[in-house]
Amino acid sequence: MSVIQHSTPEQQQRKVQHFEDEPLNKFFNSVVLPLEYDNEMAKVKSLVHRVINSTTSKKVIFITSGGTIVPFEKNMVRFLDNFSGGGRGASTAEYFLEQGYHVLFLSRKNSLQPFVKNLMLHETNFFSFLDNNSMHCNHNTASTPKEQVHISDKYYDQVSSLFNKWKKYIDSGHLERIYFQTVGEYLYYLRGISMELSILKKNAIIYAAAAVSDFYIPLDHMAKHKIQSNNQSLTVTLDPVPKLIKYVVSTWAPHAFTVTFKLETDENILGSKCLMSLNNYKHQLVIGNLLSSYKDCVVFHTPNKAPQTICRKEPIHGTDKYVPAHTIENDIGEHLIILHDQFIKADN
Repeated sequence: MSVIQHSTPEQQQRKVQHFEDEPLNKFFNSVVLPLEYDNEMAKVKSLVHRVINSTTSKKVIFITSGGTIVPFEKNMVRFLDNFSGGGRGASTAEYFLEQGYHVLFLSRKNSLQPFVKNLMLHETNFFSFLDNNSMHCNHNTASTPKEQVHISDKYYDQVSSLFNKWKKYIDSGHLERIYFQTVGEYLYYLRGISMELSILKKNAIIYAAAAVSDFYIPLDHMAKHKIQSNNQSLTVTLDPVPKLIKYVVSTWAPHAFTVTFKLETDENILGSKCLMSLNNYKHQLVIGNLLSSYKDCVVFHTPNKAPQTICRKEPIHGTDKYVPAHTIENDIGEHLIILHDQFIKADN
């Protein structure tokens, strides 16, 4: 079980900052600035510099992935969590890297990561890929128990391929990773990164796939220490989190191609919710999906066009059966790149 780390009350004390309007002032001064914010934003600036000076691709996709948490205490023990393992974001990052995009991957700590996720299947764990009697052993070294542990012959090609891809994109600077835990940390990074990417204008995609908390507890209303259990009911008051996508679209990165997601459990309201989001934020694409089928089908909603359903299953000719093709994120990526190219070529 991974440990959730959080800043201490002393680290949470800081100078009041001023933002674009009063709702942002209230929110950002009621949550904790990420401890590594300045260092991480320096990495973003470096990525933007690499994209601008690239001789191969000047396109970047900023992917947010995983779920945010809402702390109950300043010395956090209890928290609310949002459903998301980060699989969609990680798979999308893989696809866009292989299409030549630079990828800025903002993800929940310990959520699924590009390429690494393929080694974290339900039926396997880290030790599943190891063996102590592998043909790939270096026989020129002394034989010790430690040195005899290697990648299993069964998985050697798969693990080597994934590692080489991961290392290639890390070493080339095409993949940059930043991590968050709380909804406050996530939204601080969303704002800062979007503003840094604004210089890239239409060459940037903002792909907001993270599961973001709709409510939070301001620092002033938060218990300092662990909330004690007793025989009484616990009542917690949560404040609404401001919808920051409207600031991404209107102010922070107004020329970027912005993508949001809408996840529902009731298919009867999914379409109207997607259209409402398009109308409210005036961005380029809402991808709708149902909890029961989000790995199989999604629906693209774009301004002034009929919804487009995209599924990962393809028919077997001559039968009524279906087989899984590549992951749905490959299909999402393929269609998104077409839309992005059209967006870049269109007149302002």
